[in-house]
Amino acid sequence: DGTSYPCNNMKLLSFLTFESLGSTPMTIPAPPPQGSFTGIVGSDVWGYTDSKNNKLYGLTCQMDGSSIIDVTNPSEPIPIAFIPSQVPMVPIIWRDIKTYKNYMYIGADFGGGS
Repeated sequence: DGTSYPCNNMKLLSFLTFESLGSTPMTIPAPPPQGSFTGIVGSDVWGYTDSKNNKLYGLTCQMDGSSIIDVTNPSEPIPIAFIPSQVPMVPIIWRDIKTYKNYMYIGADFGGGS
C-alpha cells in the first residue's frame, strides 16, 4: 500500500527479504555499549541491463554474500543466484558491487586480526 515507506514521487512495487535472497542471519560482535547484533546487514545495491535479452537485474550485497535478482518485472522480482562470501561464517559489513560491460565485480573489506 506504500504507507510503510513514505517517499516523494516514489512507489514501492515489491519487497524481498535478505533471507529470500540467500542470506543467513549472523552475529556481529560489537563492544559495549552497543553489544552484539544478530541479523543480516546489506551494504550496496546496483543494477545491470542485459541488452541481448532485455532483462533488468538488481545486484545486492549482504554481509555473507551477494545476490542477483531478475527485476525485469519490478512487481515480481525473481532471485536468480546467491554468491556466498569467500570468508564463510565471518560477517563482512562492507561489500560493494559494480558492473563493467558484461562483468560484475564484487569487493569486500575484511579486517581480520587482533
